[in-house]
Amino acid sequence: ESSTSSSSSSNSNTMECLELTARGYTNLSDDQRSNLTFAFIDPTTTATTTPNTTESPPPPPPVGWTLRNLIAYLTLKLNLADQTVGIVSYRPGVIRRIDDAALTTNSPTNNSTNEDVKNDTSLLLQIHLPKRTDYLWPSSSTTTTNTNTNTTNTN
Repeated sequence: ESSTSSSSSSNSNTMECLELTARGYTNLSDDQRSNLTFAFIDPTTTATTTPNTTESPPPPPPVGWTLRNLIAYLTLKLNLADQTVGIVSYRPGVIRRIDDAALTTNSPTNNSTNEDVKNDTSLLLQIHLPKRTDYLWPSSSTTTTNTNTNTTNTN
């Protein structure tokens, strides 16, 4: 699972993608942290369309394991427990590898961009992260064992 975070400067409209690591996060300034949005590609969803038909695609499935893992990472590794963060669940219509040729405007592979945007079901979420204690397992001393007692009735 690969996650990135993006940071935009408060005095410009620039965005920067950063590798999501604990060291990278702690090296950010307070201003950068306050403008931070986390993002991930959600591989569990790709829009399924039927070309040349009037059928609309089915609704996208809910966000799944990738978001769950990102939330745990932000809570436990970046110590963002009990805070609200912005998260982008990027859900392109088609997940494809982009090479240098696709980045040029005259490239024939760049024509698929409109189709990708049309089928994009990405989400911008505001999520309040759980507390660290929500990830603790109960200790074994607090569990109880039920024992079945066999009784015999004699007359």
